[in-house]
Parts: sequence; C-alpha cells; structure tokens
Amino acid sequence: MNLAIKRGLLILSVTSAMVTTFSSTAIAGTEGKQQYYCKGNHGDDNDRGLWDYIFTASSKADAESQAEKQYKVDGPNAFVNIKECTLQN
Repeated sequence: MNLAIKRGLLILSVTSAMVTTFSSTAIAGTEGKQQYYCKGNHGDDNDRGLWDYIFTASSKADAESQAEKQYKVDGPNAFVNIKECTLQN
C-alpha cells in the first residue's frame, strides 16, 4: 500500500511539472503581442466573400500581413482587402 501511494505521488509530481512547463511555454509564445480585430473582403473572378477575425500580432502591420496570408485565394485576379484592423482592449 505504501508503494502504491509513492507511485501515485510520483505520477502527480511529473504531471505537475509537465503542466507548469506547458503553461510557461504558452505564455512566452504570446509575450509582447496583442490582439487585433480585423475585417475585410476577399475573392477572385469566381467567388467573393467577407471575413473578420482576431489576430494575435506584434503590430497592426503584422496583423494585416497575417490576414493577407490567411484569406489569400489562388485564382485569376485574387485579392484581399483589409477594411479595418483595430487593437482590442
């Protein structure tokens, strides 16, 4: 019985260490970045549509760049227009 308790504590300790490491990594990945709400339209000769999304970025220009990459379509006369990109509080 004593051995089972020790094994349980060992597993709990390892799990806690893994959760702590994961949390630190997740927080460090977004350090210095903010959320920007962007919206616009995109399409090509065959299809057009509206979009809006919240991007995590280091600047407004970075958020706009992410939007262009995310909504760019392959096709004749493809376009991505960004109508607005505002910093969220």
